[in-house]
Amino acid sequence: MSRQSFALEYGPPYLKGVAIRRNPQTHRDERIYFAEKALPKWLYLGSQEMLVVIPNIGHETDKKYLVYHYVAGRGQPNESTATDKLPVSARALRLVQPQ
Repeated sequence: MSRQSFALEYGPPYLKGVAIRRNPQTHRDERIYFAEKALPKWLYLGSQEMLVVIPNIGHETDKKYLVYHYVAGRGQPNESTATDKLPVSARALRLVQPQ
């Protein structure tokens, strides 16, 4: 079983945070760092990747969501990905913020 946690720091205009988990297969800590105007809404914990999905309320892009991605063994890209579709099935996502 993987465990996850969030740490947030409030500083206008962005919320800076990190999602941390211990990967159950590699037994290593994995971290996704993010800074957005909205709080994360969903978390995906796969065996080889972790995603933080944040609704786009800051209008940095015309897309609905900003996705932060971590791949086991490679780490996190420098930027988030903007998308109109959820990156994985809604059933696979864990809600971290009530609707």
